[in-house]
Amino acid sequence: MKKIVPHGTMLLRYGTVLLLCLALQGCYPAAMGPTNRGVYTGRGYAQLSGRAEVYRGGRRLQISPPIRLQRGDAVQTGAEPGARISFPNGDAVILDSNTRVHLSNVFIGFGRILARVQGLFEAENENIIAGAEGTEFVFEVNRDRDVGGTVLDGAVVCRSKRQGWRVPLNRGEIFYSRFPNMVNPGKRPATRKELDDIRF
Repeated sequence: MKKIVPHGTMLLRYGTVLLLCLALQGCYPAAMGPTNRGVYTGRGYAQLSGRAEVYRGGRRLQISPPIRLQRGDAVQTGAEPGARISFPNGDAVILDSNTRVHLSNVFIGFGRILARVQGLFEAENENIIAGAEGTEFVFEVNRDRDVGGTVLDGAVVCRSKRQGWRVPLNRGEIFYSRFPNMVNPGKRPATRKELDDIRF
């Protein structure tokens, strides 16, 4: 992944990653007890389709999507983008290549997602939460833990988990924040090329 560069090439190459709003948390799978229930976060049960690996209780599952996901699962893509986490109401999170998310909140350990949601939604990493309602946006965390995002439609508010800052973003705006994300992220209009280069 490329480093996020302020006022320059924003975030990694804008690939395919949708609404990382499934509680993608950390870079390691979370432990969980056995259950037959799927992930339910107020949007219905989540289902994974596309090419990706699923880790449950610290172990890789021998599965072939589509599969119903459980709370605590970690989903990780390889070189191929486009794995999709879908909810019954039409909300979806698309994962870019080399992306890992954990299902409890949409917590992104690393990689990029594209979120297309109708209702309230949040994507986050260890330091920043991006909250939206009825919108489409990209949220990205690179290997250096820098954070960036682009609002494709609607509005998003990024806020710090540890500091007091909040940054409102509208359609066509980009934000970026270098780890450890202690100061306000940068914010600027996206260029036409940056918007056109977003592929999922």
